[in-house]
Parts: sequence; C-alpha cells; structure tokens
Amino acid sequence: MAGAPCPFCGYEAKNEYDILYHIEDLHSEGNSPFIPTDDHPVDATNGEHPSRPSQAMEDVGYVECPISECGETVSFADLDSHLELHSMEESDRDSHVGGSTWEWEGATEPDSSKFDTSLPTALRNLDENSCSILSAADRQSKAKESWREILNMPKSIVPPQISSKSKSGKGKSRLGTAELGPHAYEEEMPAWLHNLLLSDGMPRTTTKLNSSGGIKTVTKIGNYVPGVMPVLEILIEQDPETAYAYTCHPSVDHISKLKNEGGFCGYRNIQMLASYIVNNRSQGYYHFKEKIPSIFDIQDFIEHAWDVGINSIGRAETGGIRGTRKYIGTPEAQAMLRSLDIDCDAQAFKGDGKLAADEILMKNIEEYFRAGCVDSTSKIRRTQLPSIYFQHPGHSMTIVGFERKLDGSKNLLVFDPMFHDAPDVIKLLGKKSFSVKNPAGILRAYRRNMKYLKKYRAFEVLSQLNFITGNKNKLAEVKAILGDAVDLQSRSIDLVEIQGTIEEISKDKCRRAAEQVQGPVLVEDTALIFNAFKNLPGPYIKWFFESLGHDGLNRLLADFEDKSAESVCTFAYSEGPGHEPIIFQGRTDGKIVPARGAVAFGWDPIFEYGPAGQTYAEMPKAEKNKISHRGKALEKLKVWLLEAVDSKA
Repeated sequence: MAGAPCPFCGYEAKNEYDILYHIEDLHSEGNSPFIPTDDHPVDATNGEHPSRPSQAMEDVGYVECPISECGETVSFADLDSHLELHSMEESDRDSHVGGSTWEWEGATEPDSSKFDTSLPTALRNLDENSCSILSAADRQSKAKESWREILNMPKSIVPPQISSKSKSGKGKSRLGTAELGPHAYEEEMPAWLHNLLLSDGMPRTTTKLNSSGGIKTVTKIGNYVPGVMPVLEILIEQDPETAYAYTCHPSVDHISKLKNEGGFCGYRNIQMLASYIVNNRSQGYYHFKEKIPSIFDIQDFIEHAWDVGINSIGRAETGGIRGTRKYIGTPEAQAMLRSLDIDCDAQAFKGDGKLAADEILMKNIEEYFRAGCVDSTSKIRRTQLPSIYFQHPGHSMTIVGFERKLDGSKNLLVFDPMFHDAPDVIKLLGKKSFSVKNPAGILRAYRRNMKYLKKYRAFEVLSQLNFITGNKNKLAEVKAILGDAVDLQSRSIDLVEIQGTIEEISKDKCRRAAEQVQGPVLVEDTALIFNAFKNLPGPYIKWFFESLGHDGLNRLLADFEDKSAESVCTFAYSEGPGHEPIIFQGRTDGKIVPARGAVAFGWDPIFEYGPAGQTYAEMPKAEKNKISHRGKALEKLKVWLLEAVDSKA
C-alpha cells in the first residue's frame, strides 16, 4: 500500500516501511530497537521491544494515539473521538469573547508592527490536490485514515468488559495488558517519566517571538486548573439549546495529564476528587497535607490500603503498582479512599433487559445531582456536591454535572484527564461575565452524549452518602452495623432542633441537613424514655445527660419504684432537598441502674438490657449491636437500602 503521512510532522512516505522507519528514527522516545547505533546494533532475532510486554496491545483492541506528545493508549472504538478532542484542545477558536482582552501570564503586549512568519510553499504541509494549507485537525484526520490501513484496524469492535475484582480473591489471577495497559509487566517506570511527574501541577515558562520579532517570556498554567466550573456554567447558560444543567461544587479542579506521560487517567480522576476534599477541608483532607496528592502519593496510598486488607486482591492482580505505569480503576480508587476514612460507594451499571446501561447511568447521575439541588427552576442548577469518579471500559473521567437539552437529549458534563482545557476556556478563567458567539463549540470537549456512552455495556461510579454526626463512637457503631451495605461520609453540622415527638424532630432535622449538605443525608435521633415519667426525657435525653450525668439521671427515679425504660433510635433518610424523609426506628426495653462499664458512650452505662443482665457499656460491641435500639433501626435501614440498590441495578 502507499505510505501514510507522518502523524507527528506530516512527512509523506513512499511506502509502509518508509513511514515506520521515519517515525522510529525521528520521533521515538529514547533509543529505538529498530534503528542501529554503534552501542545498540539491531538484533534481528529479537522480535520484541525490550520494554514491551509479550502480549501486544493490538491483540486486545488498543492502539497508541498517533498525536505527538500524547502518549495515551486508546481503544479503536474511541480513536475518532479521541483525535477530535485533540484538535479542540489545540485550537484557539474565534469565540468573540466580550470584555477585556486576555493574555498569558508573563506575556508582553504585542506591538502594532507585524512580524512576517509566512513560509515558502515548498516548506508547508499541503494536500496533494489543493494549494490550501491543511489544518492540524485535517492532517490528523488524513493520517488517521492511513494509519487505520497500516494497523489493520477493524471498523467496529466489541469493547472489552470492565474487569470484576472480587473482594475474596478466589480464583483471581494476574491481569494483563487488556486491563493494566501496555506496561502491565514493568517493574519500574523510566527515569525520564519519573522526573517529568515530579513537575506535576507546576506552571511552565517558555520563550517565544513576539509580533515585533523580539523575545518574550510566556508562563503557561500547569495541568492543575481551578475555576473551570464557573466558566462552564456561564457557557451553558448562553447555549440556546440547553434546557437546564446540574453542576457539582465549583471547587473541583480540572486536572489533566502532562504531555508524554501516557495512561495515568485513573490517578488524575482521584486527584480531581481530592481537589474537592482539599479545597473544602472535607472528610479525610488532613491526609493530603493541604495539597492535591501526587501520582506517587496515590500509589503509596493504594499500596497501603492493600496492606491493611482493603481490596487487597488488587496487588495479586496487578503485581503491585508502586513506581509503575500500570492502569488503575474503580477498585483501586475505592481502596485508597476507604483506607483514608473517606467514605465512598462504588456502583456498577449494566443493562437490565428493559434499559441499556447508558440509560440507567444517565438516570442515576441526574438523580444524584437533582437530589442536591435547591433551585430546580433555574437553567443552571448549582449544587455543593462532590464530583463523581466515572469508569467505562478502557478509560475513566470525572463527572462534574448533568445536562438536558431542549430536544430531550442528555449529556454528562465531564472533566476528561486526557485533554487540556483549550485556550478559549483558559482565557475566561476568573471572569464573572463574558459572552461568546458559539458556546456549544467550546462545550463539546466537556460533553459526553448517549451516542458516546452506547459504545459500552457497563459503567462504574463512586458516590457518597452523608451521615450527619460529630460523634466518632456513634459513627463507628453505625458503620459496624451497616457493614458493606452502604458507605458513609460523616459530616458535623449545627442543626436547630424543634420540640415535638421523636418522629417530628427526626424528620425536621433530616430536611434541614439535606438543605445544608445539598445532597443525600442520614440523620439519627436517640431517645431514652423513663416509663415512670411518661415518655420523658425522651428525645431531650442529650440535654438531661449533659446537665445531670449518670448519677443525676438515677436520682430522678429515686422516689419511683418503676425503673423500667425504653431506648429508642430513629434514623431519617432523605435523597436531598425537597424529598420527604423516610423513618427507620428501633426500640429496646431495659431499666435504669447505677452506672456500670465504660463511660465513653453517653448513657450506655446506666441502661441495663434485662435478658443479658448487663448494661450497654458492659456488653461486647458485637452483642450490643444485635439487640440495641440502634442496631434494630439500622437493620431496617440496611434492608431498605439493599432493596433500593437492587431496584436500580
């Protein structure tokens, strides 16, 4: 076949061998095994690249991106959209942005004189049948078609399925390149890449010619970009085809890969989750020491999670990830967050016979954001919710919102770590108002529609549920009882408590908490009823206990023969603002006695459970959880949650 144009520089090759030799000679990273040198002559008997695993990526439906400095390995099915986004991130479209002009930090104001940068026709990359200059996108498109023939790419493929990583690990074996990428078997990443990743997040300073021919210094922002969410909200507001959109908390940064780093998308998405945690000082933020963790930090966190038994099968499947370029996914992200006491809930979505996986995913993502929205009438429906880690076969990204168009179509709003924010977005950062001629054109890089999602049969996400409490003992007990049924993110907030029945107080607290958190919440209210006092102290036991203590509560019943009591626990769950709370209640009979046992947990030492002859404080925790008021209420909640999850799966 005729040669393909070089995807890096546009060189026109005469044949297939010519183009392959050209790329190895001029565009390979490090020493090429195919180009002879004095120190490294070619060994014709060695058929494998020394750094490549024995199983070629072509065998599992993947190919390296042909765009210079990308380094990403993508599936054949995603190559078209991947290259299209490359052209968008490089372009600086004429968006007719209103307001003051913007320039790179450190750039000097151009002079009015023009510096001639025209090139002779002979030095341009021209189409064979045209005298016009090919754009970067056109050259990529032309090269792509030729490379499809060289690599013998199928026109359509069945994408690989998400690997199921069981907790037990029984029957699990070492994963290969299909799951871990082209470097599945490496023990250590190259030194040049290690050094590159040390500059993660730092701005880059370069020099270039200005319009008058002089030298100017240009500082480009690094790959950690804050403030993108407010820009997207304004762009969506100006898109006449959008009916409404939900957005996550504005503090989520867009973190993208460094040029040439390759496939660290899973790590980048964890960093985006961490940006919310760090910027809001949310649960577990202290582990990150006020900064977004590096890729090396994340590898250490994941390895530590495996060390303490959280999703530890991951080590057997990967052979360890520290210092390597092996891909990670949802199980590793979940293991890391759990090990840092950052509660998260991993969910998998696949077709149920009635709805396809993409439809179920869209439905759940919209519900997630809708539950956290206060104003459901605005076009831009802002929430204070964290972003969502999103995985589909072969790639992961971060969901930052949901959009519905006037024609009824839907989009996920995403931060894709494979791509940088285009100059059109960068120059709008920090502006509170602006206008653009074509907002939809800029937003394309942040939208993933149903057509994109339908290529995949399964998806995974990480989401959170907030348990409103500042009591560590109570949180530990709730987690012990619920087990793996649900993961909780604890939040301590001040709530005004009304006077009323146990149920009325619980529901009111739940509504107020949902409004403050802007998301799904679980609140608890505990009551201790002295039968001699006819329902008192009841829901006000907290204030009685703080004022009187164990001895004082006993003295209240000193003149009463009836020392019987009832402990009551009421959990109220709400999907978010505007949703009516659901009540789960448990009751246990006992009696009030002088304090016995550990005094760390409220009034436990004075409440004796009759059949055991022990106070709550004297009982082993596992035994107490089986019979306690809290255990009974949580068992009802657990059953309901599992049924709710099953109905959505």
